[in-house]
Amino acid sequence: ASKIAEVALQLSETLMHGGKVFLGGDASIQSLTQHFSDLLLMRKTHSLPPLPVIALPLATPVAFLKSLCSATDALVLFQSMPEFPGLAPLLQIARDHRAKIIGLTGDFDQGLSATLLPEELMIRIPSRSSAFIQSLEHMIFQCVSQQLDHHLFGAIPVDHDA
Repeated sequence: ASKIAEVALQLSETLMHGGKVFLGGDASIQSLTQHFSDLLLMRKTHSLPPLPVIALPLATPVAFLKSLCSATDALVLFQSMPEFPGLAPLLQIARDHRAKIIGLTGDFDQGLSATLLPEELMIRIPSRSSAFIQSLEHMIFQCVSQQLDHHLFGAIPVDHDA
C-alpha cells in the first residue's frame, strides 16, 4: 500500500506543478493505458476538471513522447509480458528530459525490473501470469486514481451509480 501511495503522491505533485502524465506499456497493455487516460481526462464519474493524463499511442510512442515530454512530466510504464520491445528509448527520452519514471511490472528479470534506476519508482507484482499482472495493474491504478483525486481536490463523494 505504501508504494501505491508513493505513486499517487508523485503523480499528484507532477500535476500540481503543471506537468503531464504519460502512460505506456507493452503491446498487451494498450487498452489499460487508454482506459486510465480516459478516466482521468474525461471525468465521466465526477464533475472534476480533466487531468493531462495521456496514453502513448502504440504505433509511435517514442516520437510522441519525444515531442511532448518535459522535466515537469511523469512517465508511467506498465509491463505484463516478459518482453517489452521499445522500452529503452522511452526510458531514455524521459531521463533526458528529467521526467519522473514509474513502472508497474510482473516478476520478470528483464524489461522494467532490469532497467529502472534506484531513484525511479517500481511496483513489482509477484507473478509471471500476464492476465494476473494486468488485473492487479488495473486495481493498483484504480487506487492511484482515487488517491490522485483526493490529493488534488480533497474529499470526493462516492458515486454509488458508477
